[in-house]
Amino acid sequence: MYTKISGIVRFFLLLGVLSYLSIPIVGFFASPSQQPILQGSYTIYEKPSFSWKNWTEGVFQLQFDQYYNQQFRYQAFFVQLNNQFFFSCFQESKANGTVVGKDDYLYESKYIKSYLGNDFIGKVQLNKTVEKIKALQDYLKQNNTDLILVLAPNKARFYSEYIPTPFDSEVPGESNLVYLRENLAYSGIHYIDFDRWLISLKTKNEKLFTKYGTHWSEYSAVLATDSLFRYVTQLKQRPPFSIVIDSLEQTNQARVTDSDIGDGLNLLWELPQTNYWYPHYHLKGDSSLKDLSVLSVGDSFYWSIFYLMDKEALVKKNDFWYYNKEVYPESFTKKTPVITKHVASALKRYDVVILIVSEPQLNNILFDLDKAMKW
Repeated sequence: MYTKISGIVRFFLLLGVLSYLSIPIVGFFASPSQQPILQGSYTIYEKPSFSWKNWTEGVFQLQFDQYYNQQFRYQAFFVQLNNQFFFSCFQESKANGTVVGKDDYLYESKYIKSYLGNDFIGKVQLNKTVEKIKALQDYLKQNNTDLILVLAPNKARFYSEYIPTPFDSEVPGESNLVYLRENLAYSGIHYIDFDRWLISLKTKNEKLFTKYGTHWSEYSAVLATDSLFRYVTQLKQRPPFSIVIDSLEQTNQARVTDSDIGDGLNLLWELPQTNYWYPHYHLKGDSSLKDLSVLSVGDSFYWSIFYLMDKEALVKKNDFWYYNKEVYPESFTKKTPVITKHVASALKRYDVVILIVSEPQLNNILFDLDKAMKW
């Protein structure tokens, strides 16, 4: 009896192991329909073509392995399952560069490190940076082009109370932003410090950064656009312009980028619900800006402003050089790089040049514009 039962057990154990090992093969050849879509940035691998040279050098095997893993029907499910396990059990994110803070507030680690001063580049370097920005501003002003430096806010500074262990045990040291803003006050540079401004509004309003987003909220972006273009009208001596907020819509469904980190976690289940606020507004005095051409050079904090400007047709020309690498709106249809040798002449064709930078990018605040300029 013992031998018979043992044989049955061994049979089913072997059947179970073989079934488990066959999952990747079945998943590879099965129809890929109805797969969950993973969020975030990743490479799509093409099926490699076989050649004897690639085979002997091991290139074909590596490329096919990458392609095979990506074609596996249940890859997205198992990625989400793995991410959910670590998030639920250990409050840990498996998304690159993302950390889970207290009360499930989400951060990109680079913003925490900048807030703590871990990427401080030194006073000498920052002094040189201020000099370069002032030189660029003066150069452009000769052609009646105004340069405005915009310091984007940092969620880690805004919500420092939710920063997780072990970062919460560090005392913030000297940082690029703090030292830079002290020098900008006496430099003669036209600038707006949205980081300081939003923190000053925090006690009155908790709608300025979302729990699961890394950028300012859509509500904050409207406030920032209003402030930015009030500043533009002053520089250009135009009639007043403002965005008047009529009401706020409260919802538990995120829109646009208000849950960009949360989406990037690629979890099996939705994150706990939180509130989002979206403004309903009208423009007052917008006709005073219709003949302006505006170029912005900077990082992803500008996208919300860019889309709002485009939606409301605030200016005659609305261009964005993303990281001074790609030209928008042209790159929406075909990738269009910034032509480095033409930077100096291109900048002077605009009425306003906005340089918008978030704290982790302050080590290259000009996005290499200075290297492309011919003074």
